[in-house]
Amino acid sequence: MMDGSKATAAVFAKPGDALSLEQKEMPQLRAGEALVEIEQCTICASDLHTIRGRRPVGGPTVLGHEAIGYLRAISPELQQSQTELKTGDRVTWSIIACCGACDRCDAGVTQKCRELKKFGHETQINDQRPMGGFASHAIIPAGATIVALPNELPTSVAAPANCATATVVAAFRTAKNCRDQTVLIVGAGMLGITATAYARHHGAKEVIVVDPQEERRRWAKKFGATQTVSELSAVDLDVADLIVDMSGIPDAIEAAIGHLNIGGILILVGSVFPARPVQISAEQMVRKLNRIEGVHNYRAEDLREAVDFLATASTIFPFESLVEQKFSLDRVNDAIDAAESAVRVAVCPGLDRKN
Repeated sequence: MMDGSKATAAVFAKPGDALSLEQKEMPQLRAGEALVEIEQCTICASDLHTIRGRRPVGGPTVLGHEAIGYLRAISPELQQSQTELKTGDRVTWSIIACCGACDRCDAGVTQKCRELKKFGHETQINDQRPMGGFASHAIIPAGATIVALPNELPTSVAAPANCATATVVAAFRTAKNCRDQTVLIVGAGMLGITATAYARHHGAKEVIVVDPQEERRRWAKKFGATQTVSELSAVDLDVADLIVDMSGIPDAIEAAIGHLNIGGILILVGSVFPARPVQISAEQMVRKLNRIEGVHNYRAEDLREAVDFLATASTIFPFESLVEQKFSLDRVNDAIDAAESAVRVAVCPGLDRKN
């Protein structure tokens, strides 16, 4: 698929078109960047939204962000700031790259940096430097956080760390604590399943998972759910100390609020697509001392915690089995089709090089 001076990338042009493989010159690094050889990239729902036209990202571009790989080159500026890194390291990296100097970065809201770049989400018109995971090699942009992976962490466990896992960590950090609490999780896709395991691992008393799909409820059970139901009406009112909504569906959010206990917190994670406004009872929120917070993207420390969590939790919960199929890069379009009905599907550029 490639020679020593070329990189191969699966390029997204516009919704409805198949991704096309293109040969690109091996990128030369700019200040603060790194070059990574992609080992595996799992397909996230946001990738599917872009490809199917439900999420506005212009092409041509290289998608894919739930990726891990091997550092092949490190710019001097990056080496100076992250001295622990070395070529050959197996790494994950933050989806977001921040400037570190704007008012938002100074305020600690780096995930909303005014100069924000997002790996696997950027339009790259006429750019020979792929910055997405559906490629043999990619540029990790300046300002991203790079984390070395433990050798024993399985590839399929590590790949979603910089998206699903780190986002879950950010949600629970925002909630402050779940120990000895009743946690209600709405939606049992990759985020909800990961949140189930995270809550149980951190001492939640009960973890109730709501999802209409029987297969997803079965997954939730495997990851520590103490109760699974198909709809919120089956859950007692005022039972939840913490609700984490992964669905983003207004009807579900409105129904969930009534299940908050006194002092309960609702964390919104899944509301990342256009939908009607959510209606709430302000009186209920006031009288029950409830709180609602939104979580989008994550901080550098969330990614580090995500890797630490997976290193331990993967020995307890079957994270590796969530990646149900693996495809070579030249079969990326087959992988996209398969991802529509799976928890996770992986694109593995290394499979091309082995054939």
